[in-house]
Amino acid sequence: MNKIKAEPTGLHERLSEFDEYAGDYNAGMENPIKRLLGSSADDYIDVKAKWLIRYLEKDNRGLPDKPMRMLDFGCGLGVLLRAVHRRGFKGSLHGCDVSEQMLQRAEKMVGSIADFTLISENEVPFQDDTFDVVVASSVLHHIPSADRDRYYKELIRILAPGGALVVFEHNPRNPLVRWVVSRTPIDKNAVLLDSSEVQQAFKHFQMLNVDCQYILFMPPRFKCMQSLERHLIQVPLGGQYAVSGLKPPIR
Repeated sequence: MNKIKAEPTGLHERLSEFDEYAGDYNAGMENPIKRLLGSSADDYIDVKAKWLIRYLEKDNRGLPDKPMRMLDFGCGLGVLLRAVHRRGFKGSLHGCDVSEQMLQRAEKMVGSIADFTLISENEVPFQDDTFDVVVASSVLHHIPSADRDRYYKELIRILAPGGALVVFEHNPRNPLVRWVVSRTPIDKNAVLLDSSEVQQAFKHFQMLNVDCQYILFMPPRFKCMQSLERHLIQVPLGGQYAVSGLKPPIR
């Protein structure tokens, strides 16, 4: 694991609060409503992984035919990386996070399918144009609003021209989501953001083909109902949303 030392300023201290939960982190599954709707955190993550694989495969999205390089920004325990690998992603998988303890657990849980990097506060420690796909899953609501633009720019910087940026976030338009987040200890400092804010940021940074789809309408526990999700992607009441866009190609 490539360890990058970060200056312990306010933002990094806030993000590093995940170290406190690393030993028993379970993605908020201590909440009885989440346990009722899904048997484990993996159930919720798998819905995102399924959406992501379908998104990348549809019309190839202009992405390279060769194996893609994917980064999970704020990967935590690497559960999303494990899920996309299980669903057949053939490229190289990478995760980064500000919590060293989370990454240590991720390395043990995920094994050799992914590489992990400790990130600093001020810069995502990868070179320009490194990845074909960058995913930020339920991360931005932990970053103060004033700092989000900096991270949008960083995530786009490390994307290869034509690469895809995907943001999954809790949907504040769903009252059950707001209720669960308000009662989840690890989200005590979270500030939920509407899908329109993410879309506006993508457009501000000249991303192409910006789109938003809503997911997690059906309880993950009831897998027989998952086929209905595709018919509801434009209804802004899903438990989460996915905003996607492509970095402009080199002309």
